[in-house]
Amino acid sequence: MSLKEIAAMTGTSVSTVSRVLSGKNPKCASQPVADKIRAAARELGYVPNPHAQALKTGKGGTPAPWRVAVVVFRLSSLAEDPFFEELYRCVETELLGRGCQVRLLAQPEGAALDELSEADGVVLLGRCGQSHIAAVRDRNRNLVGLWRNPMEGALDQVFCSGEKAAQAAVEYLIGLGHRDIAYIGDGSAEGRFVGYTHALLAHQIPIRLPMVYETGQTRAEGRAAMERLLTEGQTTAVFCANDWTALGALEALKARRSRGAAPVSVISIDNIQEAAQAVPMLTTMNVPRQDMAHLAVALLLDRLERGHREYLSLELPARLMERDSCYVRG
Repeated sequence: MSLKEIAAMTGTSVSTVSRVLSGKNPKCASQPVADKIRAAARELGYVPNPHAQALKTGKGGTPAPWRVAVVVFRLSSLAEDPFFEELYRCVETELLGRGCQVRLLAQPEGAALDELSEADGVVLLGRCGQSHIAAVRDRNRNLVGLWRNPMEGALDQVFCSGEKAAQAAVEYLIGLGHRDIAYIGDGSAEGRFVGYTHALLAHQIPIRLPMVYETGQTRAEGRAAMERLLTEGQTTAVFCANDWTALGALEALKARRSRGAAPVSVISIDNIQEAAQAVPMLTTMNVPRQDMAHLAVALLLDRLERGHREYLSLELPARLMERDSCYVRG
């Protein structure tokens, strides 16, 4: 399958297809066009660089691409979580750029899970349980995890600590003079909630359970939680566990401010593309998706090529993106 055929299928130029699939010029096409090109490449089984270092030698010396499965256990569709949708795009671009064949498996069970034994390597995308990791390892021992918090187990992994990002986000709100800081997200022992509590305790601010709004981290639940919070009127700032929830919270705030109410600061984690397009633009902790994807793919291919044997764990830092949704407490 050639670049010309993908270009004809997607109504784009050969040069645009080449740039999108190589990942070297991420701004060469709009996001919808780039997604269309990648979908066509997946459908047609296209390998953009038949001489990439990631290729292995097949029978008769004929080069054959590494086959990589990207597995998401907790989502039936990447559209449910824009952060992981964007992270997957980064992983896919890295793999295609290195000459790999890519297949996405969402919530695989039974026969679909057994297909992992046919792949050369596996990328685990997002949080999953130890039983899931064990199920993958039973079928394929060449795997790398890519997520917000470190996991136990015998596997390579690349992560950006949700706990540390949450603590830094709440520290930022405290620095702006806020002490009545609510939480919207998973209220269990999940890393982001732990980071929220650690920041408060470090400044001798009591943790008030009525200000913890446990949600499923969706936009609709973020809006509903913020509406309840505003009705109670006990907070001046909110930390949301992810941008998708925070965007829903901002929708509730926008409706409230149209009636002349005082502003409430909102901060979150991820820095998805829509965060910079919101009104107001969302202050958030950037999770470096492209770097994470680059390192995860590098680790996986290095293991496939017998470059390292020990299990490696790489942590990348989150970085504050100061925008318009946080205010100094007056």
